[in-house]
Amino acid sequence: MSKMRVVQVPRAGGPFELVERDIPEPERGWVRVKVDACGVCHSDSLVKEGHWPGIQYPRVPGHEVIGVVDGVGDFAVKYDRVARGPVLAGLLVSVAAVVIEIVYELITA
Repeated sequence: MSKMRVVQVPRAGGPFELVERDIPEPERGWVRVKVDACGVCHSDSLVKEGHWPGIQYPRVPGHEVIGVVDGVGDFAVKYDRVARGPVLAGLLVSVAAVVIEIVYELITA
C-alpha cells in the first residue's frame, strides 16, 4: 500500500510529529484529496492541547485544506457548485466546499 506523510498529535498536549501512514481508499460517499496546503486554526490548537472533549488520538489537525481529488468512492457527487461540474479525480478543491456539497447531495438524494 502507498504511504503518505502527516503531521499528527500523538496525545492531548503532545508535540507535533511527522509520521507515515497508509493512504486509505475512499469509502462510499467520500472523496480522497491529496493536500497541497493546509491551514491550522484556533480550533485545531484546542484539539492539540486536549481542550476539545471526545477527541481520539493520535489526531491529524487541519481541516482547512486545498488539494486535488485523487480518489472517488463508490457514490458519485452529481454536481460541485464551486467547480460548476462533476467531482472527478484531478479536480482542484477546497475541502470545505466538497464536504458541503457531498452532505447536500446525501440529504437531497
